[in-house]
Amino acid sequence: MGGHRPLGHSPPPLSTLPLRSKPTKIFDQKGRSTPPLPMKPYIEYLEIASQAVYMACGLCEEIRKNRAFFAKRKKDTSPVTLADLLSQALIGAYLRKHFPYIPLIAEEDVSDFEMDWPKLREQYPELQKFRLSELLQSTKQIKHSAKEENGFWVLDPIDGTKGFLQNRQYAIALAYVRKGKVLVGVLGCPNLQLEGKRGWIFRALQGQGSFAASLEERLSFSPISTSLATKTSEARYCESWESAHSCQALSHKIAQKLGMKKVIRMDSQCKYGLLAKGEAEVYLRFPLNRNYRENIWDHAAGYVILREAGGKVSDARGKDLDFSHGKTLAANYGIVATGGQIHHEVLKAVREVLD
Repeated sequence: MGGHRPLGHSPPPLSTLPLRSKPTKIFDQKGRSTPPLPMKPYIEYLEIASQAVYMACGLCEEIRKNRAFFAKRKKDTSPVTLADLLSQALIGAYLRKHFPYIPLIAEEDVSDFEMDWPKLREQYPELQKFRLSELLQSTKQIKHSAKEENGFWVLDPIDGTKGFLQNRQYAIALAYVRKGKVLVGVLGCPNLQLEGKRGWIFRALQGQGSFAASLEERLSFSPISTSLATKTSEARYCESWESAHSCQALSHKIAQKLGMKKVIRMDSQCKYGLLAKGEAEVYLRFPLNRNYRENIWDHAAGYVILREAGGKVSDARGKDLDFSHGKTLAANYGIVATGGQIHHEVLKAVREVLD
């Protein structure tokens, strides 16, 4: 890896977030209208989260380009890489600097690499700046449960690790959750190609809309909105690239029922970004095991970004995703996300196929 740029880079100043003149209504789990939370303090949360994700995008891309993966298998047999570790460490440290009292719930455990650290430091000189003791301390400060009533950050340092390893799509997903509501979401998609530009960041603040910027535009954010398509036969639907991650046979039955023929297979929460930007209309995900419940870090950022862009996200029964049950969406099965216009029709087909 000698001779290339150092891993990661500093972000440029971010643009000021444009705000809507009127806040959107917020509904509780029973559909009752509740007063919107004051969002002004959370603009800073959004800006800091955007900077953290932007820096992590640069770091992960350097690792990907240099093929410095150093992948291992976790206990659940899923892969974890050096990039997962460093992305989590970088974002965790940046958040603690600005919000020292807000806990971070994240997926990875740096102790997976403890035995390999001397070899890694020798192989990759850039790692000399990362002290193992500091990373281990960082991990101790990261929690793996989500019962903080006063709010917490939730992070997937690399969502779609297999996509990252195989030069497909992956995302860096960071969200802020308070009292069961996702208030802030930032989604970095460093390998996503849109409008002739590779690498995008999506972000949203509840009640204030969704925005996107290409990495080459140095985070000059513009508002985005979902597709206005009203015919399911014209809809493009997304599903997981890996067949082990979702029941594709079930998705295909639903697509056939709705006349949807254009399928986009993609790793990670980048699918939420596509829908939020109007580049697709439907995202379906149904775990093969009906008892499996999704982890909140796999959906929190994408959820708020799509909703703020005008889309809708529910489970297979039409219930809103409930982020108040710890680290999983314990009250929900499956994910049905749309641009909003055809959500009712898609849900109707989902129920008919499931029943």
